[in-house]
Amino acid sequence: MDEFATLATPDVVTLATRTIKDQEAFVVCDVSGDADVRRSHKFGFYLTGTRHLSRLALGLDGARPVVLFSSVSADGSELVVNLTNPDLPPHGDHGGGPPLPRERLFVQRRLILEGSRLAHSLYVRNFAGEPVRLVLALRFEADFADIFEVRGFVRQRRGEYLEPVTGPGRLALAYRGLDGVVRSTHVAFAPAPESMAVEGSTVEARFPLSLGANDVEVLELTVLPIETRPSEAATVVVDHLPYEGVRARRRSQVDEWQASLPEVRSSHEDFNRLLARSLADLRLLSTIYPEGPYPAAGIPWYVCPFGRDGSITALESLWLDPRIAQGVLRFQAAHQATVDDPFVDAEPGKILHELRRGEMANLREIPFIPYYGSVDSTPLFLMLLAAYVRRTGDLDLARALWPAAVAALEWIDRYGDLDGDGLVEYRSRSRSGLTQQGWKDSRDPIFHASGRDAEPPIALVEVQGYVYAAKRGMAVLSARLG
Repeated sequence: MDEFATLATPDVVTLATRTIKDQEAFVVCDVSGDADVRRSHKFGFYLTGTRHLSRLALGLDGARPVVLFSSVSADGSELVVNLTNPDLPPHGDHGGGPPLPRERLFVQRRLILEGSRLAHSLYVRNFAGEPVRLVLALRFEADFADIFEVRGFVRQRRGEYLEPVTGPGRLALAYRGLDGVVRSTHVAFAPAPESMAVEGSTVEARFPLSLGANDVEVLELTVLPIETRPSEAATVVVDHLPYEGVRARRRSQVDEWQASLPEVRSSHEDFNRLLARSLADLRLLSTIYPEGPYPAAGIPWYVCPFGRDGSITALESLWLDPRIAQGVLRFQAAHQATVDDPFVDAEPGKILHELRRGEMANLREIPFIPYYGSVDSTPLFLMLLAAYVRRTGDLDLARALWPAAVAALEWIDRYGDLDGDGLVEYRSRSRSGLTQQGWKDSRDPIFHASGRDAEPPIALVEVQGYVYAAKRGMAVLSARLG
């Protein structure tokens, strides 16, 4: 079995989920807005390959609220959930008073991401027609698991969990990794909870509410994950930012991006909706790096740069937004292999397959640092560069990336063709690398007519087409560059 395969559990297909994302931060939760690993191993709040909250759970007098409505915004950054109370018995947390029948309270829960910051708002309104007392509680845990641990990888050693730190309206959960990095999750409340109880790894923030008929209470919190290097100061103070302010900035960013794109309309409403959804997904998946935008391969397991996926996505969106191709090309050139390193299947000139960050990557427990085990990402890089210049006429970028293009061409002829037969084939040299290195890179996708697995070296037919297209494109581009 592939040690880096994704764990298959029943909740993968049976439990409805909601996902929001911005840049490299994302939340995977259930329809109520709870992100609790007790319900699904993939739930949580993540940043750059680390789970910074493994539990964010809402309770009303110790009971889970009832979901009325749950929806993610079109741009994928905000979750809105309408909730109500279940039947609450008289012996509940609301002081032993009379029972509270179901559907007397309206609770609107909103979560939004802006960069790495998660804003959370709770609007509570009493429709009971009489005063209501209850305790609203939020439970927090942070396991700081690497994304590969969440996927099922079992580590032999882990770092040290630090004691939770609570203060007036503040909470900090922290973990010192084996790489020396302190990863922490900071929560700022407005208003401050009346109390915070620590029990084991769980912190419960409690808000006793006393609501008259038709009264409204609004509670907000801000969650910010932070990484502190050993050489950096460890003192961190996170201020609460009002939810509506975060939401307004996020909407402004989305509107600015949409305004920069060409407007495409048709007479077919279904097509228009499909295009709008596709554009929203493209922006949702894209992360802005110093080199430019780069589309991730998917949420939750693949929120990181992939060579093949980035190039193909950039090729397919070149007509719409060449900035994506520019970002992908610059990023891939910046991370092009310059040395021969069998652990990561790197050879000079090769374009990356996958780049991860986090504790396991820092410790080289995984080869994706970056990893270069992709036979087609290198010719696809050259195809994209040629197509980008045809589309834009941007010879300045072509000149800047020409050394990377030459190195990629040299990799194809020197390293890509293992036996000198004119075909580019693959075979992993890494003890932890991918056995199959084409677009079907699971454990057993390439097999003979008999059903027997094909053993590398393998020359995939589409890769030969990519190489041919890459060399033709580079011939035209080299002529344009003189």
